[in-house]
Order: sequence, then C-alpha cells, then structure tokens
Amino acid sequence: MNIWVIGPGTTLFNYKDQIKKLNGRNVYAFQKVFPHCIDHFGLHPKYWSWADPYSSLDGLQFLNENPSYKLDVHVPGYQYDANVMEDFDNYHQGGTPNPNKGHCSFLCKIKDGWKIYYNRLQKIKHRFERFPATTLNKLYETHSTSEIENMLQPENRFNSDTLIYGTQLLDGQVYNLENKLSSCVLPLVKRIGATRVFVLGFDGLIGRFYDKTWKTKGFVGEYKFLNKWEQLSGMEIYSVTKCRINDHIKYIDFETALKIDNETNN
Repeated sequence: MNIWVIGPGTTLFNYKDQIKKLNGRNVYAFQKVFPHCIDHFGLHPKYWSWADPYSSLDGLQFLNENPSYKLDVHVPGYQYDANVMEDFDNYHQGGTPNPNKGHCSFLCKIKDGWKIYYNRLQKIKHRFERFPATTLNKLYETHSTSEIENMLQPENRFNSDTLIYGTQLLDGQVYNLENKLSSCVLPLVKRIGATRVFVLGFDGLIGRFYDKTWKTKGFVGEYKFLNKWEQLSGMEIYSVTKCRINDHIKYIDFETALKIDNETNN
C-alpha cells in the first residue's frame, strides 16, 4: 500500500496545485497538519495521528464540530487511556542529551490544557482506533539495553502488536532529539501496511504552514535515523519536495510520485 505522509513544513506552499491532487489517496496527516490542511490546501486526509496531545487540540475540536466527517484516527493506548497528564509523561521521561523532566506536552503551558484535551477526546474517542504502543523512553525504564535491542530487531519489532515510538538507542541511551518523521510517523504507517511512502512537509525549517511565527526547536531537521528506515522496515521511502530531508532519503519529483502512485497503489 502506498501512503503519503504530510508534515507541517512551509515548503508545502510551493506545491499547492500538486497537493490538491492528493484528495482520494492514502494521505496520513500528522499532528496539527489536520485540520489546517483543509483550510490551506483543500486537502482531506484519510488518516490522522499525533504524538503530543497539544497537537491534537484543533483536530479534536474540528471532529467534535463535524461529527459526520470521515477520518481514520489512530491513538496509542497510553494516550487513549490516560486520565491525567502524568499518564502521558510517564512514557516520555529521561533520555539524552537533554533528559525530559516534568511535563512532556505543550499542554502544560496552557491554562487547563489537559482538561481541554481530555474533554475533547472523551467526546469522540469511541470513533477512533486504539492500538497498543510504547516508547523507547518507557522501555528503557523496565528493560536492559540488550533486551531493547532485541525487541527492535525487525523480525521482532514488526511482528509485534505493540508499536514502538523511536527508531533505536544511541550509544546505549534513548536519544530525545530524533525527528518525528522517523520516531513516530514511519512506525505509524508501517503498522497499517505501508510498503511505499511519499514524504512532504518535513523540511526542517522554522515555521509551520499554519503558523509562520512558530519557532521550532533546534533539533528539527536532525534526521539521525531516517536513512535506516528502508532497510529496517522494507518500505520504499521517497521525498517529493525539494528540501533538506533529501540529504537523507531519495528524492523524486511530485509528478513522478503521483504517476507511481497511480500505477502501483492497491
């Protein structure tokens, strides 16, 4: 199955005409890309998920206000079942080079942030798919390095019902600066059966297409593990926009990707 994954990068503005052609295809939106991809590009994705609950707020509000809108939403069990913010934080503590401490979601910077998120999710989560998942941070608390490395072997990782967020350990430690594309999105699309992935909107630049003033953290664009994913997963992975990610995965132009998708998707 071919999947198009959409990130929040501002390079998307250079491809507005091509993005409109993605409607009706297997498009996976991540975090705040949904619902803002509708207003900015007229794009209606087929799938949606998030890593930080904060980045789900707009999408959850949209779905609450539009109950007939069709979208396959995938939520990891540790978020689906979380009752307080600490239930989420528990899966993201520790790591290097800057250990996560305290609250790990941007919700903590919003008054009643968790309450707002929790209430929006509770109203509609019965429509979503809950799936078992964990993180390298959580595994590091409960397993030895050798046990984790064994779990991450492709024959074990991709034959398990439990999705693991994060690609691999670095020097025996959890590396917190991994980009969301490799740590979250590629595991998500592998889980639903992707064999070929077309990537756009993960450009490593400052700003978001829905908020040009957004100041991303300095590690955005640090694709330390991205070039490992084809070998690990067996998926073909292509960038379809001109941006810095092309130093790490193969680039093909957008129109070529559309042609491949037309000829091979099933």
